[in-house]
Amino acid sequence: MTDEEKKRTVRRQLDAFNRHDEAAFVEVIATNYKTVDIPSGETLMGKDGAREFFRKWDKAFPDGKTTIHDELVSGDTVTLLFTGEGTQTGPLGPFPPSNKRASVEFASVNRLDAQGKITETASYYDQLSMLAQLGHIAIPAAAGSRR
Repeated sequence: MTDEEKKRTVRRQLDAFNRHDEAAFVEVIATNYKTVDIPSGETLMGKDGAREFFRKWDKAFPDGKTTIHDELVSGDTVTLLFTGEGTQTGPLGPFPPSNKRASVEFASVNRLDAQGKITETASYYDQLSMLAQLGHIAIPAAAGSRR
């Protein structure tokens, strides 16, 4: 596969998320897929794990959209830098709907196999900032501020 084909494969997955199309999201996934949500530590396996990952975010942010800012390829790995935005109208793990919007920067590191399927994804994002934007946690006072 060329670097452009690798980028196109990973882009197809985010495009599917933007269309809220679970079948297309999972279509680019290998059967031995592993996804790790780095901030939460959650690890999901296989196509069922990919479906669970999709449903978690799609249910929490049914208007969720991503915007890709950069794509980097090294060997069999494609790293995407993107912004995820949406209104939390559904539960997100233990947090009830807040009906507030969040905008969060993400980095996803995706490994592809020789057939062009994604075998592994690690997602990095600022979970603290997201939960603060959604009103689930208080924003900490700035260090060194006067009381």
